[in-house]
Amino acid sequence: MQTFLVITTILSLFFLILFGIIPFIQKKYFHRPELTIEINYGGLEADNLGLSPNNEVVDGVIDGEKAVYLFKSTWKYTIFIRNNSDQTAYNPQLFFSKYQPSFELKNTINQLRPITNKDEIHLKAEYTVYFQSTGRERAERNKTIPKEIDDIKILLEYQNSSKRTFYTVFHMNKTPQAHLFMRRKPKEFIY
Repeated sequence: MQTFLVITTILSLFFLILFGIIPFIQKKYFHRPELTIEINYGGLEADNLGLSPNNEVVDGVIDGEKAVYLFKSTWKYTIFIRNNSDQTAYNPQLFFSKYQPSFELKNTINQLRPITNKDEIHLKAEYTVYFQSTGRERAERNKTIPKEIDDIKILLEYQNSSKRTFYTVFHMNKTPQAHLFMRRKPKEFIY
């Protein structure tokens, strides 16, 4: 009879500890915020910086039809960061892959401000290209968004309330699977 009491006491303590640990482990390792990114195109700003030194000068005159100019084209974007979970995201940071051109951010994420499920962060970003071409070539070139931008990858790094770090990789040209939620930082974002 005493062994039965000892065994039931031990089993009771075991299940009590087990059921007490499971919620702790779930909260620490499995409950995670899920931050997502949306990028909206905001327009193009194109500037003529003047004649290129590579123009052919004949008798002190440059042919207007063949004239080569220096141009600056700036594509403007708004990056929206949203928390699509019930968990608050702490210490958010934004990174671009080291193997690609990156946006120039006009404002930054406040790392000390958590992102709750009702919050949304708006970041202004620009992508600028300098090039030489004729006026007609520039018009054709500026009709489309540069291919370099299509392949941009952005990493969001953030933590849950237990200080466990999580990652979201946003790949701009992957429409159905644009967001990849990870537990480890991808190698292309390690500097």
